[in-house]
Formats: sequence, C-alpha cells, structure tokens
Amino acid sequence: MPPQLPTPSRRSLLGAASSLPLAALAGCSLEDLRAPETTPSAITTSAPPPDADEALVTSASDRILTARRTAAAAAATPGATAAVSTAATTLVTLHDTHLAALTPEGETSPTPSPSATTPGTVSLARLRRSETSLQADLAEDAVSAANAELAQLLASMSAAVAQQVSLLPSGSGR
Repeated sequence: MPPQLPTPSRRSLLGAASSLPLAALAGCSLEDLRAPETTPSAITTSAPPPDADEALVTSASDRILTARRTAAAAAATPGATAAVSTAATTLVTLHDTHLAALTPEGETSPTPSPSATTPGTVSLARLRRSETSLQADLAEDAVSAANAELAQLLASMSAAVAQQVSLLPSGSGR
C-alpha cells in the first residue's frame, strides 16, 4: 500500500485561495487597468506626413516616363534600323510595366500625352544615354528606399533596364 500523503488543513487552503488574486495582479500595474484617453488632444485627425518613399516613387515614375518618351521617339524615328526600332519598342513595353508596378492599386499609371510622344529624331546614342541614366537612377533609388519591398522592386527595375541596354544594337543604328 502506498504511503498516505498529509492532507492540508482548512486554514492553509483558505490562505492559499485568498492569495491567488494577489498573485494574478502582481504583474499588472494600475496604468494597465485604466481606460485609454479619448480626449480631443489624444486623437489625431490630420493625415500622416508624406512618406519619403512616396516622393521616391513619384520621382522614379517621372524618370521612367521620360525614358519611355525617349524610347517611343527612337522607335518612331524615320530611318531607324529594325533592330533599333525593335529594341526601343521593347523598352517602351518595359517602362509601361514598371510604371504599372509603381502605381498604387486602383489608380491608373501615368501615360504620356500624345504631344509628348510625337516622333522626333532620336539617335541610338541618345537612347542608350537615356536608359543608362535611368538604370543608375533606379539603382540609387533602391539604395535610398526605406521600404524593403520598394527597394527590391527598384533594384529589379534597374537590373531589367541594364539588361535591355546590354541588348541595344552597337553602332549608330539610325
């Protein structure tokens, strides 16, 4: 037969039971028990200040739109070789995709006005300079971004532009 354990007295049971609420409250402070303030000074009604990344997105979108205009003009340049025209058209599509990625959901991405895309004469060298500048700017923006997802997006855009620049035909290509 197993040894019998001593039974607690009624007094020790009542003492233990009365100390349980004190033990439960030991980790709490009175500050935690108060209702939150709802005074007008505690409620902010103004919009939060603009995010630094919002300005970065706007700036990147403007530069992509400028590069898109240059690429569209290069694609439509009279006398441009088929290779230059094809490469420029690919860049226009790439820039449209990038603009859509930077546009918040529910909004339409910026598109150039018809007067801004009127074909002019854009040399291959000017197209290459425009795209190389955009690629460097996007890489710099990726480093400056506070949001990790935005930084990754901008870095991948920079890499995509760099890849397309490397595929541009060599020579004058006009």
